[in-house]
Amino acid sequence: MTAAFTAAGAILGTASEHDAASAATKKPFVVVQAGHVAPREPGYRWQTGAGGGPFGNERDFNRRVSLALASRLRRHGIRVRVTPGKITPWAERADAFVAVHHDRAGGVAGVGHASSGAREFFYRGDGAGEPRPTPYADTVPHRRATSVNKAIEHRSRRLAITISKRMAALFTARNGARSGWDGVLPKRLVRTSNYYGFRRTRARARVIVEVGSAGADDGFLRKVDLIAVGLSRSIRDHLAAERARWR
Repeated sequence: MTAAFTAAGAILGTASEHDAASAATKKPFVVVQAGHVAPREPGYRWQTGAGGGPFGNERDFNRRVSLALASRLRRHGIRVRVTPGKITPWAERADAFVAVHHDRAGGVAGVGHASSGAREFFYRGDGAGEPRPTPYADTVPHRRATSVNKAIEHRSRRLAITISKRMAALFTARNGARSGWDGVLPKRLVRTSNYYGFRRTRARARVIVEVGSAGADDGFLRKVDLIAVGLSRSIRDHLAAERARWR
């Protein structure tokens, strides 16, 4: 067992711990993924995230925001698992899955969501070259994929809209943002709609948040607590709205 995996396990806990907590409390449960943080997903391990940004690389940003977000959600009685790039455990059930990222210089700021018509990408080796919907001869084997049906797509879009509205209000020049908030990213932006993370979980709603782009938005990306507050409130609003739909 590697040191990196051991460290991740210390943060994540175990599946049995989650099962016991679920049976005892039945509290809402959210999985937060710190994008690109090791250990990374087979087939994508060479993808270490964007360079630059206020913390030197995307991984540090993703880790800081994910842990701050988890802390805030827990204050409101929500159970949270923080997972690295390799989603652990595989196919866990949750009320929501939120992947935290920031984009490269010149990239987008917005929210992508799981789509029933999307597929995950394959790369050469362990994450190099141009992506395509079928494996290359040298593609590293992927872990088995979970499914996304229309109900999951609709819930994921509702979560994406809720997050986008609140983040748009925060993503201002006064708060250090310069690139502009792109809102809910269209399904044709396959880099986000085909995100592999949506196919490693059984969460009821699944989104990826590109919080900003390196360089232009560094002032905003430094505001880890502000970002965590915005995401936490969005997720809580979504969970409350989903509960109300079934009353």
